[in-house]
Amino acid sequence: MNDSAQKLSAVVRDDAQNDESIVERWEDIVNLDGFIPSLSQKVVSDFGLTGTPETIDYLKFDFKKSVTLENDHVLEAYGFPASYRTIDDLKSAFQFECTVDLVDDSHALIILDNRDIAFKALQYAHPVIKLRTLHDATAQSKRKAKENAAQMKPFKARPETNAFLARRLVESHLGKKSAISSDARKQERVNIQSARETKRIVAQLKEDSWLGLN
Repeated sequence: MNDSAQKLSAVVRDDAQNDESIVERWEDIVNLDGFIPSLSQKVVSDFGLTGTPETIDYLKFDFKKSVTLENDHVLEAYGFPASYRTIDDLKSAFQFECTVDLVDDSHALIILDNRDIAFKALQYAHPVIKLRTLHDATAQSKRKAKENAAQMKPFKARPETNAFLARRLVESHLGKKSAISSDARKQERVNIQSARETKRIVAQLKEDSWLGLN
């Protein structure tokens, strides 16, 4: 322990020994800034040290600048090489489904399904493409996201289409008999039922995830 530290320790010890009053609550000796006035005054008088405590004005805290409430599912891809200059190239580079909106030759907006997927995407280490939040993006990317607000909606995978229902409506309206074989119609019904079951399972998994059941 150096001389200054020893002197300061002695000041604190002597101050405690010479204090005849017993303080039952620490709030009685600590002010609103977290300092002990008596100890601070003694240190200043004995060592000649002065300082200005740092204060934080929490009323001036700008929550919107620190946390992006809107478009928190949107990321910016940046620093990618010339070999990733098309939307398809960028989409194929990631392990998650997304919509890509090019900003310039080295920046693009990556639109994901929700903020949780965006958070996981930020943890995904790609060898050449870097990701960051829209809050930390370039001014050009922020401006494009604002100008194209309608296109920034969360990505939704396009559902698989099936002509079965559409054909039934048309045939019913026109009074025509279907030219599709019974086996083909049966397979279409199986596909529809399978899609419904898959949708139900996905919804159940999401609910279980929110409830912490998996």
